[in-house]
Amino acid sequence: MLSLLHKRLYIFIIWAALPLWGFAQTTKPVVPEDSIVIDSLDDGEIEDAVDSVFHYELVRPLGFRFDTLLIPSKNIYNTWDTNFIDPYRENMVLTFDSISLVLCDSSGGCSFVQPCTNAATSGFGYRRWGWGYKFHYGIDFGLKTGDPVYAAFDGVVRVSQYNPGGYGYMVIIRHYNGFETLYGHFSKLLVYPGQSVRAGDVVGLGGSTGHSTGSHLHFEIRYKGKPIDPTRFIDFNTHTVLKDTVTVSTKNFDHLRPTPQQIYWQNYYKNLHTKKKVLYYTVRRNDNIYSIATKFHTTVKRLYQINGINRRTKLKKGRTIRVR
Repeated sequence: MLSLLHKRLYIFIIWAALPLWGFAQTTKPVVPEDSIVIDSLDDGEIEDAVDSVFHYELVRPLGFRFDTLLIPSKNIYNTWDTNFIDPYRENMVLTFDSISLVLCDSSGGCSFVQPCTNAATSGFGYRRWGWGYKFHYGIDFGLKTGDPVYAAFDGVVRVSQYNPGGYGYMVIIRHYNGFETLYGHFSKLLVYPGQSVRAGDVVGLGGSTGHSTGSHLHFEIRYKGKPIDPTRFIDFNTHTVLKDTVTVSTKNFDHLRPTPQQIYWQNYYKNLHTKKKVLYYTVRRNDNIYSIATKFHTTVKRLYQINGINRRTKLKKGRTIRVR
């Protein structure tokens, strides 16, 4: 009989040989469940499989390195971000001085191309949304899924990705004129961040991704991350700019100011929050208005106001007064 040592050695040899035996018996490559074997698909299936791959790997040249010297409008923007719509976080309503920008200089070769040749279906401003109204920060153009969408001006692509906030697949281009344009609801993206584009270049194919009830293009013009009414600069009926040089001031951002209704509800919730902190105090022996104010870190004037009393009022022991 085999000794215990020999038995253990025999078992170890069998255990070590199992993987090699299984590999030798495998007649076809093992493919992970989420992998795509292109050779096994027909032409239509290959197209669907390619669409499911992150578009950067398809349209961005291998080994691409972005030259930061190509960033447009460095004199206006202090950062280059490829993920966020508004990475600048500037208050254009309160802390912005007016500026003149050359929107389009025909003599210098700059041109404007309407991003979609179809008619506009929804404008800039409030529109009905469900049971109420919601502000619409751009212009919508009707199109069919797969229709080309064009860059409005020359520039460099800053963002090209899916936006979970409602835009779906979107593209943001920063232009040499100082503006940025946003294109939303694509079915397919055809550009990548850092890519230089000319006015009229196709940047994607129209669709209905994100918060959308049907195929259309959502188009915005933004300055320092904040949307501006495009119809102040562009005539979308004639596909031309209204003026070559435009002035951007705080008036262009009046829509960002809170409405009277918003101010009302802000004050309502503020007061509601304050009411939760109401505090009363029962006057004790030797208390006076000054000692009570000091105790609760308030002022005598404030105690007079919230209790409707004055300096002639005598605080008797046992009286309840509001201290907050």
